[in-house]
Amino acid sequence: MKMRLSALWFCLSISCASLDSGEALQRALQEGSRAQSVKTLSQEPRVLGAVSFTTELPPSSLRGADGIACRAGEAFIAEAAVNRIRRLTPDGSLSTIALPEKLEGPTHLAIDADGSLWVTATHGAELWKKTRDGRWSVEASNLPDLSGLVADQNEIYFSQCDLRGSVSRISTAQKQPRIIAQDLGCPGTPAVSRGALLVPLREVGEVWRIDLSNGQRVRLTQGLRSPVAIREMHDGQPGIIESGTGRILGLNSLHRESPARLLKQLDPGINDFAPCGDSTLVTNALWGSVERLRPFDAQPKALVPGGLLVPQGATLWGTSLLIADGLSVKRLHQGNLSLVAARGITPGFSSASGIIIGGDNAAYISSPEEGRLYRFDLSNPRVEEFSSGLDWPTSLARLWTGEVSVAETGSGQILKISSDGLWWPITYSLLSPLALTTDRERLLVTEPESGRIIALREGTALSSLSSELSRPVGIAQARDGRTFVIEQGRAALTERRSDGSLVRLIDNLAVGTSQSDRPREVPIVTTPQDSLWMVLPGDGRVLHVRP
Repeated sequence: MKMRLSALWFCLSISCASLDSGEALQRALQEGSRAQSVKTLSQEPRVLGAVSFTTELPPSSLRGADGIACRAGEAFIAEAAVNRIRRLTPDGSLSTIALPEKLEGPTHLAIDADGSLWVTATHGAELWKKTRDGRWSVEASNLPDLSGLVADQNEIYFSQCDLRGSVSRISTAQKQPRIIAQDLGCPGTPAVSRGALLVPLREVGEVWRIDLSNGQRVRLTQGLRSPVAIREMHDGQPGIIESGTGRILGLNSLHRESPARLLKQLDPGINDFAPCGDSTLVTNALWGSVERLRPFDAQPKALVPGGLLVPQGATLWGTSLLIADGLSVKRLHQGNLSLVAARGITPGFSSASGIIIGGDNAAYISSPEEGRLYRFDLSNPRVEEFSSGLDWPTSLARLWTGEVSVAETGSGQILKISSDGLWWPITYSLLSPLALTTDRERLLVTEPESGRIIALREGTALSSLSSELSRPVGIAQARDGRTFVIEQGRAALTERRSDGSLVRLIDNLAVGTSQSDRPREVPIVTTPQDSLWMVLPGDGRVLHVRP
């Protein structure tokens, strides 16, 4: 599998929004993460009916890669989107660290002089510590908008991208956090160097030196694009991560302002790095990858290959599949995955859940937590708001009239949206409607809680096609009249035939689970040849099914 960034979508503006994946994706999935617990252990699908399938994209080892820290040659990687921390050993194997039940949204990591692991819990606004003997404790709470973490011996510094824009310090001796500096705007992960803090300011693109003895501030460089962290590299020199461009930059001076110099060019989306032995390990939040940098290697080595984050929507685009996975839209074509648009890179891009190609050949994406739909032309690198004021919009469908329809899962409505973004209900009073597809001149919609498939036309009464399904969260319609459904309750692909009978074709699918009125769609798409694409949120795998 090859991955590349389409040059068309590369953000050239220094005003691009910064990408802090843990913070961004946890905002994008905050409601859904409580409603949906993603099963991240890979499981092999089992064929039950007369179908075959091929794996077009293998499971993702990491579901986003946020903060990273290293201890005795082992790396620890935070995955806020799926609420876990992984351990990466020198031989390349990954294991999962058991977390306390109340630790939600691990994002930034640090190791102190005693070998304890410190973790920012972004959902809970807390700072946690895990000692070498395995004991967890909350060291500080009521910390909104945590945006960085670093350890200097037994002193821990953490940043907050809130109204105060502060960096604070806590230690094993001083349990009460103390603000070191504030009014910094949106500080990222700082570095401690020669009695001073080196602080990246993500929104204004600057790095400042703050003297720890007297608080004196000096700007060291400016004109950066989304600097999210400063870390010591394996040679002891500080490196600046420009997430929006994928560059690692060096400082020419620690005492006066000067331009930063390029140390390494990687893919956009890099989010953190940590020295580990003779190497520097770099995480990429958009891809969920970890790369190793060594001074004697010409190119970085992929220790953990990238893939999809938490896929929630998919649509055909010619012979390619466009996939919305929370922080980005990616294109799958002939087994190769490339980036089309992403937060922090594409101007105006926020998050992506549902996705569809409209009658104007533009892509439309839904952002449930913002209550908005966005539109972007696939030949124009700019995302524009299309419609707003919606209540948890999820799945999208293109109507036979060329207009866009959306499942307003929060309010129980199905909406039709005109070309100018105005919307009105096709129907209402549904129970958390989710997945949409069209069948000639009618819409089919699933109700996960009731187990129903409902057929509807504007101005006519609803009709229930099936009520015996177990949490239907994905639906697609073939040209020959067959309906295919993803049953979350049975982790199965099920065919509904024209006589109403149900035949399960594949089970043991990694579709995740959900318990509330904020379900997430499991993408399933039919092709003109009546084959199926399934994108599994449980492990990021993409299957091509031939019934």
